Amino acid sequence: KLLYRAGRLQRIDDHTLECRAEGITYLPVPAGAQVNHAGLLTIDLPPGVKHGQSFHAVVRQLTHTGRVIRKPSGAGPLDVSDAALMSTASTGPATGSRLIVWEHVLGAFQVTIPISDRALLIDDEMRLLSVLRWILTTVPTTDRWYLPFRRYVHEIGERVGGFGGDPGTVKPDPNGVPGGLPPGASEPGGGGIPVGAGWRTLTGKVSSILYDRYGDFEGFTLDSADGEHLFRSREHTIEDLSVRAWRERTLVMVSAHVRNPHRPETIVLRHGPRPYWGSPK
Repeated sequence: KLLYRAGRLQRIDDHTLECRAEGITYLPVPAGAQVNHAGLLTIDLPPGVKHGQSFHAVVRQLTHTGRVIRKPSGAGPLDVSDAALMSTASTGPATGSRLIVWEHVLGAFQVTIPISDRALLIDDEMRLLSVLRWILTTVPTTDRWYLPFRRYVHEIGERVGGFGGDPGTVKPDPNGVPGGLPPGASEPGGGGIPVGAGWRTLTGKVSSILYDRYGDFEGFTLDSADGEHLFRSREHTIEDLSVRAWRERTLVMVSAHVRNPHRPETIVLRHGPRPYWGSPK
């Protein structure tokens, strides 16, 4: 408190401090050689963020290192203990002495937050929330990580809601299955296609392949009897499959769940068009 400026911090509750994510902010950590702290860093982005933006935050752990220089020279050894430095910082150095304190970096890390489309993020966030909720059930309430981890799971649930999903429907699962059938599974009688409540299967032909401005695969559109439908994916295997279906004009069946209508759960290639042998003579 005496060596760091912590005036920008605001107390939200017994376990939460808040500050503006700009400039430099110091968070004093209680001293103690046997203290092993656990915490969670949460960054709230400003409203109006756009696809392609990127935000960065650098976190450094600092400790004070100092020297008390006594005069005249040779008057005794230098006392550089924490207690001596704190005492000197509060009362001032003794007459004829000078206090020199600087910061030493013990460790550092950087948080980078790239902004993407909600439709591309929602599926991964729901799977992450499913896994984290299952992990939370295995963490003892007496563990020092229990409260930070529970808060982290809550934050992921908020992200799912912010991306347009319903975190209340996400069930704990060690395989990251938010609810319903696992990806690619089918109910009895489905013939390999997911059937039942919540599932929808469209039949048509791939009409376009989507890439972002960096040339990365984003998804494809399917031209069916009731119009074009967008399906999003970053998987290279789905890219290869959709490009093949687009080139060969193959009839395709795509199944998706109503919770994630733009996410292809199963893709079935039915058959290609009749070979073209040229005009009849």
